[in-house]
Amino acid sequence: MTRLIYFTLTALLVLRPVGAVEAQTTAEFRGRVLDATTGRGIPDATVVVTTSGGSARTDSLGQFRLPNLKVGIHRFLVSAAGYSRGTLSLAFAAREVMERDLELEAAAAAAPVAAAAGEPAKDTSKAQALPGVDVKADPALGRRFADFERRRTTGR
Repeated sequence: MTRLIYFTLTALLVLRPVGAVEAQTTAEFRGRVLDATTGRGIPDATVVVTTSGGSARTDSLGQFRLPNLKVGIHRFLVSAAGYSRGTLSLAFAAREVMERDLELEAAAAAAPVAAAAGEPAKDTSKAQALPGVDVKADPALGRRFADFERRRTTGR
């Protein structure tokens, strides 16, 4: 019985600091997705972290929050119905909380397809939108942030 108590207490002491260490090595990204012309928040927009696969949806005011991002460079894809997509790359340090307002342009009305000389005009009345595809891009193993910065600054 004393062995069980000793083992349990030891396990609790060893595992307890893990959460604190993880909190020190992550960052948070939050902000708003706005209409570029009106400045109003866009509800139900999606902000996807393409480097880790995480995502967040905006609330009725266009606000989003992405906690527990790993330290380093992340690429984000921002999309909303009726708006053109936007991309963004940001570098995060440990325990950093970054706030940004992201603006999306309203999607242009579908332009008619012009036929090149000698080609028949294309009928777009039966065109269908394809369903969205989830993209997951994991960083390559063995790549470190320091290596990326060295290559970016020196070109090697």
